[in-house]
Amino acid sequence: MGIRFPSLEFFQALQQKIKDDPEFEKLGVCDTTFGVRVGDALFSLHFEVYGSSSTGAPTRPTRSTR
Repeated sequence: MGIRFPSLEFFQALQQKIKDDPEFEKLGVCDTTFGVRVGDALFSLHFEVYGSSSTGAPTRPTRSTR
């Protein structure tokens, strides 16, 4: 049985794959935090140097007033 997408478990499994793959470092360094919105769920991903350092639980996005 696979991991449901989108879910916190999906992004945590992705984070572990990145940590376990030495080839990922060949892509270079990245320091950023960004969000992934899928429907009403919003996930945060944080990358430091060569890998993913944290993933955040889904939240409901706020409406933009633009």
